Amino acid sequence: MEVLETVSPIIKQFLLGNFNVIDDDFDINESEEIESNEEKDQPQAPPPFSPSPPSSASFQAASPSLSSSLSFSTEGNKRPDSIVTEKKDKEKEKEKLPKFKDLANDEIVISRELTKRGAVHKNWLTRFCVLTIHSRLYYYSARQDGGSPLGFIDLSQDGISVKIDADISSKNFCLQIQTPNRKYFFAAESRFWMERWLKALKRAVGG
Repeated sequence: MEVLETVSPIIKQFLLGNFNVIDDDFDINESEEIESNEEKDQPQAPPPFSPSPPSSASFQAASPSLSSSLSFSTEGNKRPDSIVTEKKDKEKEKEKLPKFKDLANDEIVISRELTKRGAVHKNWLTRFCVLTIHSRLYYYSARQDGGSPLGFIDLSQDGISVKIDADISSKNFCLQIQTPNRKYFFAAESRFWMERWLKALKRAVGG
């Protein structure tokens, strides 16, 4: 006991078992304080954004632009007046072309059915062709058709050539008329008629 009295009070309590090495209350309070401080230091997340419904005024302001875009898309599907006018002009020009029944006999150099190749689909169709003294080759859908010609070739213009075309393997006795714009192909029924047409066409172009 004398020894215990000479040591410090702290060591004395330790030796007697009355001293708690770890201050549990302090540790708990300290940890709670640290956690609370960490929570305070962390940035707070902003509240979730919930868009408010558009007001009637904003909807009315946006509706004119919407209606204008709809009207624009609708107008884009309309056929331009220029196309209609151009088509009518071509029909009027076609009506001015001479009908076969209106051609005088002394105007016709040669006339007969030939097979003509189409420009787009390349198919062969029978056409009643008439060459006049005015160096114009008209082609009709049929001889008995009293309407206007489907088209014509002005052989008096420059840069026109006529020749026998042997490259068209699908048709025999084929003639080629070369114009500045395109090539025309006509096939006769025999060599005799091919040569007669070739002679008349070359005379029309001045060849």
